[in-house]
Amino acid sequence: MKLCFICSQFKKENYNRQPWYYFYNMLIHLIEKNIDFFIISDVENAGGINANQYCVDKIKGVFNESREVLDIVDKENPDLILMLIGLTSFLRLKFDFKKPVIGIFTSPIYGFRDICKVGLKEFYTHYNYLLIHLVGAMIPRFIIRKWIFSFKHIIALTNTVKDELYEITRYQNISVISPSINEVFLRGPKNITESVPPNILYFTSPMTLRGSDVLIKAFKKVSSRIPCKLTFLSRFDSPDLASDEKRLKLLLDKVPEQDVLFFSGILSQEGLIDYLTQATIVCLPFKIVISDYPVSIVEAMAQGVPVITTSLSSLPEIIGDRGVLVKPNDVKDLANKILETLNNKELRKKFIENSLSYINNYPSWEKQCQEIIRIIKSMGFEI
Repeated sequence: MKLCFICSQFKKENYNRQPWYYFYNMLIHLIEKNIDFFIISDVENAGGINANQYCVDKIKGVFNESREVLDIVDKENPDLILMLIGLTSFLRLKFDFKKPVIGIFTSPIYGFRDICKVGLKEFYTHYNYLLIHLVGAMIPRFIIRKWIFSFKHIIALTNTVKDELYEITRYQNISVISPSINEVFLRGPKNITESVPPNILYFTSPMTLRGSDVLIKAFKKVSSRIPCKLTFLSRFDSPDLASDEKRLKLLLDKVPEQDVLFFSGILSQEGLIDYLTQATIVCLPFKIVISDYPVSIVEAMAQGVPVITTSLSSLPEIIGDRGVLVKPNDVKDLANKILETLNNKELRKKFIENSLSYINNYPSWEKQCQEIIRIIKSMGFEI
């Protein structure tokens, strides 16, 4: 059989970021199984995937797939289409595909109030990331109910989103296939040590939507109470992040230099693991989760590091009993929870044990790829 994968902005620079990280790793494992497929995206093939890729001006118009996409699908005549979707994918006038479609739903589901809580400053600086969630929150639910049944199956990344979609639509053909993490993390921690003084680690994008600024403000409060260090690993993978880094460095201006390590750049996986093994806790206090299932949380847990994150969307499901939840965009709550965690060695030990036990049974990319193949076979296809 032949598959068609449709994904906006599918390029090499995005392969380590969600949702492209999920899409990329699934495709890599499908290639290993010699499955025939092609990709439609709105960027040129930037390498990393040995498959036929079509570049179109746009994937979707205002309310429907673009004519370019539909013409390519008609020409290639795939048996099945798999495409990344979110709530705005249901904002349409008609469903033009003549082939069965599996929607890979990679977006959290927010209400209007959830979006507003990030603050006016974030809307001003990061409106391009927030607008799609704001539009999704305002779509009348009857429209979502109408068009979700045009999909033959929906794959969600978390049970949280699956349950929320079902609550809205009563659509039953929803499966959960979470992202895995790279093999180097699944091998387990190199070493588990207690840093002295304790070391608070932040890694991934410096974007303030991830609560990076909230963490720095909280660290100032924590470090005034107990000796500790902040290691800030800023994954600077886009020029658009320059303003975020500038804002964070201004916040760090009056923090003693010996208390903070600020690294800007892109680390190898092994380099990141080296920093994780030196961390007492990892802090990822999202103001909003842009794409469902931040794998950075699981990468930290795989190295036996307790995680503090926020009670947003699917994060409580991901963190489980392996870390601490705080209110989003709340400096005081975050500072208090950091202090409580650093001052409670037994609690940290419990989180470490729970995390390593959880990772022992964490599914590999190979297993998750087999789950997608199982769903395709259940639809009557030979693969």
